[in-house]
Amino acid sequence: MRAIALMGVLLVHISYEFAGWGSVYSNPNALHDGQLSFADKVLNYFITIFLVNKSRALLSFLFGVSFYYQLNNYKGEEAKHKRWFAKRMGGLMLIGLLHAYLLWSGDILRMYAVCGLLLMLVSKWKTPNILIGGLFFSFFLPTCIGIMQQHFPYNSITNAEKIAMYKDYSGSRFIDLFNANRLRDAAVTLNPYGISGYLSEILGNFMLGFWAMKVNLFGRLASNKKMLYQYAGISLVFGIAFSVSFIHLFVEKVLHLSEFKLPVAYLDMLDVLYRISQQAIGLFNIAVIIYLYFYTPFRYKLQLLIPLGRMSLTNYIMHSVMAVFLFNGVGLGLIGKYRPSIAFSIGILYFAIQAVYSIWWLKRFTMGPLEYVWRSFIYGKRQTISRTKLSKRALQKASA
Repeated sequence: MRAIALMGVLLVHISYEFAGWGSVYSNPNALHDGQLSFADKVLNYFITIFLVNKSRALLSFLFGVSFYYQLNNYKGEEAKHKRWFAKRMGGLMLIGLLHAYLLWSGDILRMYAVCGLLLMLVSKWKTPNILIGGLFFSFFLPTCIGIMQQHFPYNSITNAEKIAMYKDYSGSRFIDLFNANRLRDAAVTLNPYGISGYLSEILGNFMLGFWAMKVNLFGRLASNKKMLYQYAGISLVFGIAFSVSFIHLFVEKVLHLSEFKLPVAYLDMLDVLYRISQQAIGLFNIAVIIYLYFYTPFRYKLQLLIPLGRMSLTNYIMHSVMAVFLFNGVGLGLIGKYRPSIAFSIGILYFAIQAVYSIWWLKRFTMGPLEYVWRSFIYGKRQTISRTKLSKRALQKASA
């Protein structure tokens, strides 16, 4: 599942943010609705309905699943687990800060580090309370924040700064890239609505993933095909209905349709509906993955993605390395020069390359390169990851 979530994150980012079509930019070459190709319009619908925020939510949900397993591994050693997990989140924060300012400010690792520590605090709650808290933080609180933003707008960056940001991303110096990331971080991540909404959604999804493991939700869905169909069908209907409403009244506005005006109360209602669609499509995506894995021969193809998921930190950061090389001025400088549909195709190709590379790498090493750095930081010493060296050590111990 982690590999599929990473694919969704990559495709959203490369189609708009990396390629220079995101609404946060003032792209002088931005395409108006009449200039968009049919493929761009279809892609816009597909990404908005199935991927935008849903892939990030799935990745966050799976963090909660992983936390459940980690907690079980330290059963009876809670104090030891807290120390280990705090170091783990500290290392993640450090990697996130370097990623945000040296490569791409859309980094999510910093939020994961903060919410991971918060998840540790709430993990002792009773199971029903974890579910209630998860729904509150993933749905109710972000909805309230979105409504507040409609009534009390906050602009953390001026239009002139947006233009400067686009120029800096196109610049040929690394200091330009740093400045662009600093401006984007202020515009998107660190404004009061942005950071509170991100933290709330991520913590809520962490809690929902943790709750799902405590109640064996995956096992129940996998063993009951009828219930799986019901979950998938109902969530798909609600998700698409509310997402399409959002696309017509919000996304088309971003694509410069003229004379767009609605009462704020309608915008509030649509914000609620879109939040519902996020939860519904997120559940649908999980149900589809469970169905493909447990009920079809496709499970053997999905297993090919397991190495990519095991190297999720490395592969996530490599999304940004690829983006800097292809799109930013310090690389090939292709920002704003390819339509979203072309950028999406590049993302599919790059994901396939990552899948093959991950298989090759993990045949030789026990973890990815950045996983190695992260784990070495946690334990305070270099880790041995070469399978050849580990095999030799095992043979020496057996013969001793």
